Amino acid sequence: MGMYFQIALRNALRQKRRSLLVAVAIALGLASMILADGMMRGLQDLMLAQATETFMGEAQIHCEGFLDTLAMELALDEQKALKTLVYDHPRVAAVSPRQMTQAMISSSYHAEGVMLYGIDPGQEASLSLLDEATDAGEGHYLKTGSDRGILLGKALAKKLRVGLGERVVVTAPEAGAQGIAQAMFRVEGLFYFGARAMDEGMVFITHKAFTKLTSMPEGLHELAIRFHKNEKREVINFFAQSFPRDWEVKSWRQLLPSLLVIFEMSDVSMGVMALILFLVIALTVMNTLFQALYERSFEFGVMRAVGTRPRQISFLIFLEATCLALLSIPMGLCLGLGVNYLLSIYGLDYQGAEFLGIAFTKRMHSEIAWPQYTLYPLMAWVLTLLAAAYPAFYAAKLNPAKALQKSL
Repeated sequence: MGMYFQIALRNALRQKRRSLLVAVAIALGLASMILADGMMRGLQDLMLAQATETFMGEAQIHCEGFLDTLAMELALDEQKALKTLVYDHPRVAAVSPRQMTQAMISSSYHAEGVMLYGIDPGQEASLSLLDEATDAGEGHYLKTGSDRGILLGKALAKKLRVGLGERVVVTAPEAGAQGIAQAMFRVEGLFYFGARAMDEGMVFITHKAFTKLTSMPEGLHELAIRFHKNEKREVINFFAQSFPRDWEVKSWRQLLPSLLVIFEMSDVSMGVMALILFLVIALTVMNTLFQALYERSFEFGVMRAVGTRPRQISFLIFLEATCLALLSIPMGLCLGLGVNYLLSIYGLDYQGAEFLGIAFTKRMHSEIAWPQYTLYPLMAWVLTLLAAAYPAFYAAKLNPAKALQKSL
């Protein structure tokens, strides 16, 4: 075995320039796959973080049927169950109780339909980025207990032609379909998320103001939940079974099915890209081995003439392919790890971009994962061996008499 490996290594290094070019091609292909995988994982994590941390949360609880009808009477009012099953749950890091209804906001210039939220300013700040978005805009965040302050998006304020300290009128349905209620609010802050749907279609007041406006009894329409970091990707099936039957518990996968489809499509595209790239590498290896086989036809003819078995010739070709893989894979791993590590630290600036209604407010950082340094190198080695299969079969079937007639 040692002798075969020495012969294969000598043959692989016989044409050093050609072998180096093939090794560099394999290394670049492997490094490209490592980098693409790290960037794709980083993009997925960024999209998920922006979608869940901005406002939605990683899970939400509603009364059954509320998301379909937005009926105010479909409220969560079992405070004891909420405390036991949600607030005190060890996996829950933050909770924001919300009231919500469709409403109309108007100024002296214009009127717009919006989603009106009643929030607890302190708990909302622990879960979403509403307070930071207000700091990025103008004015100040809502104060707990305020019953006349309101937060608008900067884009909505521009449509209404209102600014800080000016008054707007909010019209909303009263609880129990009793009629329509109106109240005047003073603009305390203008938030900026960067997502059009949020900056133009959402307004926020306190629980106290919401209850006073809609005459709604005690109750919540939505409970947004954020988990501890190590639970970020976990679906909420674990404690969905523990809640009352008339409660709907949904994870981000159910709340954002389009995002889940994007993740699945990106995984498929990564697989297709890996297949295409490694097939190109395999064809390069196959061409190199055939060229080497043609140059050494006389040598293989002599080996067959002195009694070398066809399987030994094939084994030698496979070992030469393995030598090329052993030269190239460490190069690809070092290059891929180096670039991936730098991008995991410094990242790429996508701030200000918007995709599927998700506004990017952070830099995208590449992610280092174990499949990049185990699965992809293994795939490169296996495909190199597969590429050597046809040259090895051809060499094994070589006719010694014809091969001895070829001498370069």
